[in-house]
Amino acid sequence: MQSFTWSRRTKAETEAARLSEFLQDLMVVGSLKGFKYLELSVRGREELLLRVRNDYPDLAAPTPEVPPNSLLVLRSAQARNRALTSIRTQTILQEPPPRFEPPKSCIDRDLERDDRYTSFLIAAYGRYRCPYVWLRSHHERLIRIKENQKLETDNPLKLESTSCWKQFDIRPWDIIVEVVCLTLRPQPENPFAIDHSYFEHLPLEEAVVRTGAMVKFLQRMSVRHYYFSETHLVEDLEKLQLKHYDAFCELMAARRNLGAPPFS
Repeated sequence: MQSFTWSRRTKAETEAARLSEFLQDLMVVGSLKGFKYLELSVRGREELLLRVRNDYPDLAAPTPEVPPNSLLVLRSAQARNRALTSIRTQTILQEPPPRFEPPKSCIDRDLERDDRYTSFLIAAYGRYRCPYVWLRSHHERLIRIKENQKLETDNPLKLESTSCWKQFDIRPWDIIVEVVCLTLRPQPENPFAIDHSYFEHLPLEEAVVRTGAMVKFLQRMSVRHYYFSETHLVEDLEKLQLKHYDAFCELMAARRNLGAPPFS
């Protein structure tokens, strides 16, 4: 039998590989459209802009909080008698060196003027070797400071998901779940809830592509063991699978009627 000698990966190599995989996931999730409570857009190879809707209509009535089956979402007992975020999350990371300074742009000023969303920047810069999250708008909604305390907006938020990066397999969607649950009150039953009306107004070919991409994403989330994976997420997944199948069949029928090949 042939023997093999395996080389041990160094810590730096392991971190680099993990960060590279995280960045790939960042690009994938950043291309998705059609969520109910959030919008995502890629802002560069290392950056993802997450915009969480403020006061979504179907969250107006309080709903009983379900203790999450995930390390990344705060327990319902912790959520009682507190502000929009926990004391830990209200603490901004201030440990030099290094000093964390994400690039600023005129886009940030536009985000601050938009009252419909609270915006976050999720970034995984190579020089830090781990992901961080910056609050880019409406800081007063989530962070409490004392009268004589200065708000350090250039420093990242201290989140449970990013703090656990070295110990656990943290992916971009883990961070998104935590941020959405901390931002919205009451906590949504499914942070990745789907706005099904969005897909109904898309051109047929685009509907096939976007429903297919979202179905694949929800399938990955269904085995992630979030507190909402086995109920509300599966319901959205089943509806979207049917929508994808119907749109695909309609597209193929239209191509046949035009005498065109199924794919070109």
